[in-house]
Amino acid sequence: MATYTWVMIFCCFFSITQTRRMYNNYQVIRAKPLTQRHVIQLHALEYNEKSCHQLDFWTSARAVRKTVDIMVPPTAKEYVALTLDMIGVPYHVLIDDVNEVIQTQRVSHSSKVAARGSNEDFFMFYHTIDEIKLFQDSLLSTYGNILSELEIGTSYEKQPMKVLKISTGGASDKKKIWFEGGIHAREWISPATVMYITNKFLEKYTSGSEDEVNFLTKYDIYILFVTNPDGYRWTWDNDRLWRKTRSPNEGSECVGTDPNRNWPFEWGGEGASEEPCSDTYRGSSATSEPEIESVVNFLKKLENLEMFIDFHSYSQLMLYPWGYASDLAPISNEEEVKKLGDATITAIEAVSGREYECGNTVELLYAASGASEDYAYSIGTRFSYVIELPDKGKYGFVLPEEEIIPTGEETYAGVMAAFRYLIEYT
Repeated sequence: MATYTWVMIFCCFFSITQTRRMYNNYQVIRAKPLTQRHVIQLHALEYNEKSCHQLDFWTSARAVRKTVDIMVPPTAKEYVALTLDMIGVPYHVLIDDVNEVIQTQRVSHSSKVAARGSNEDFFMFYHTIDEIKLFQDSLLSTYGNILSELEIGTSYEKQPMKVLKISTGGASDKKKIWFEGGIHAREWISPATVMYITNKFLEKYTSGSEDEVNFLTKYDIYILFVTNPDGYRWTWDNDRLWRKTRSPNEGSECVGTDPNRNWPFEWGGEGASEEPCSDTYRGSSATSEPEIESVVNFLKKLENLEMFIDFHSYSQLMLYPWGYASDLAPISNEEEVKKLGDATITAIEAVSGREYECGNTVELLYAASGASEDYAYSIGTRFSYVIELPDKGKYGFVLPEEEIIPTGEETYAGVMAAFRYLIEYT
């Protein structure tokens, strides 16, 4: 990868302990609904009891025998146990103490930073938003012949949002690819993976690798490492498990909007909350969040957008539209969208053995209106996806740093399989 002079900007992460939210004795439990009634009852627990008991549903109730992961504060452990026992839903503990996992990763991260030299592998650990900016600058310095940077707007806190463009030039009507990460702040493996596949693609292209060279003759690639920079910064300095943006909500003490319920297609419907304190709060209006407005305005001008991928975690899924409501008719080109998705996950599994599923968002996950993949498809993008990266719940949103490179490797294989599909069949 590109080498650059390392600037040490970690101190705030390890010194601002007095304001950081702690998760001592919080558990993550996994429940398994055995009947449709169980699914309905778990939905009720999530949407009716969540605020009162401060439950955080890491995954929602989707279908019979599809597991549900719930982070439970110590004050609600007895209540949740009694409720699940009463309705007959089996469950077990996945993570006994969330804070212990977070603290272990902080210590591990700190020791790696202290031990590293200027050329040590960047992808050994997660990075702050400022380090990600430095990494982006280093890529521009190294690969400036095919790489450029476009500023598309700013976040609520006025952090610049800069998109990388990989292009060899040529005709202006070349087809376009869009990758984005970090729309949900706590999903650290997402921007890490997007950076990994970007770096590897540039390395392979520069070395003359046939697939990468062939692809850039026909396509331009646009990449946004962190779509929610304010929220991502907040996860480092204050609350590791923060999900939303950081914009205030008029009339509420609760801060932030779920940026993946804020896109301007079928905004405000199923799976999006109108309550500002909810993790799935849709915002006061579509594109109320400047981060989403910036991306939407850019995509509107991006002609011939062929593929859109929004990288998330966790669950090991590759999802495609529609997701804004239950019981919708399939998209018109579902067959080819599914084939490309299946080629992607087959390549991932060939590298690591990790099993993914590919399918419709509602069928595999849940309904979510105002979401990214639906918006991208609605403006004419032929292949639009959300990829939910590893794992399947052992660590959830606190995936260890040791998983960054394996996740990057397998995801890169999947991305290249998708690119080969585009070249061969479209």
